[in-house]
Amino acid sequence: SSSSSSSSSPLFSLATAVDSAHKRIVWSIHFCPFDSTILASGSRDGCIKIWKILEEPQEQTSQESSCTLQELYSFEPCARAGKKADSVTALSFAPQPRKAQPQGHSAVLAVGVESGLIELWQVPLGQEEGSVDCCSVLQCLPIDTCHASSITKLAWKPLREEETNNKPQFLTLASSSMDYGCRIFEVKL
Repeated sequence: SSSSSSSSSPLFSLATAVDSAHKRIVWSIHFCPFDSTILASGSRDGCIKIWKILEEPQEQTSQESSCTLQELYSFEPCARAGKKADSVTALSFAPQPRKAQPQGHSAVLAVGVESGLIELWQVPLGQEEGSVDCCSVLQCLPIDTCHASSITKLAWKPLREEETNNKPQFLTLASSSMDYGCRIFEVKL
């Protein structure tokens, strides 16, 4: 029989929730592939937020883990829809960190927006508390290479094992859109 007994542990539990994390619908979220404590969220409100997952110490008797989300950064894409920031429809962290900066390493976040444009952002990681570093745009991909309609998905090509040791010159970013198109970009970090 497929019935479960009441003594079996649940397959999942809610670890944390942030109600009203954005002002409008959240269309995309993505974990950083090389720092599992970092999460990005993007919303129709034209805002990108970078969160740090803080795990709380577990008690020996408790089987449930709990955590909290700390907002590290909040920023808007360069793309505008009139006077407002364009809606963020897709996010994806690159599979490896950007070259080490004097103040620490950083992640590259691809951001897709409702107008079909794609931007690459640098997200500082590992800075000390109270750091004044913030996210900065690395590149806005040229309009003629982007899509004519809303970005639906962004995905970086995973690195093969041999590529993780010898960092490749280029990373590959794929995008899809409501214009029925797919694009493949080579990105030099």
